[in-house]
Amino acid sequence: MKKLGLIFILFFLQLGLGFSSNFDAKMCIAGNELGVSGGNAAQTGGKKAIVIGEDMTRIKIATKELQAQGIDAKWYQAWGKYFKADNFDLGKSLSRNQAWIESKIQQGYNIYDIGPKGNTITSPFYKLEIDTINNLKYPTIHLGGY
Repeated sequence: MKKLGLIFILFFLQLGLGFSSNFDAKMCIAGNELGVSGGNAAQTGGKKAIVIGEDMTRIKIATKELQAQGIDAKWYQAWGKYFKADNFDLGKSLSRNQAWIESKIQQGYNIYDIGPKGNTITSPFYKLEIDTINNLKYPTIHLGGY
């Protein structure tokens, strides 16, 4: 696994990773840290990115900080047809979230993960995203401090 981690580190460095002191970032694949840390968030050199985690306030803060660094970052916009209080449908909302995260993975987005709000995952949406990412062994960039 260490060789694989080194290969990914070198690959991302060749993509033009820069660093900012505002974040604690670690590259991960399926939950396994690859050893890229040191109090910095990897910059993506223009590649599109999304931010996942628990608590939309935390996600929006992280996204806006990444955008301020020139990273084209976005968050999941769940407030649509199936997320209104009068007709909330968890199944349809989760299905839409599943399609969104899979489409971002297929499009090769960088995924910044701010983690759960506490010590355990309580959001069914974040759990679905993490499970999908882990099942597909897709790399993420973990951001601490949120």
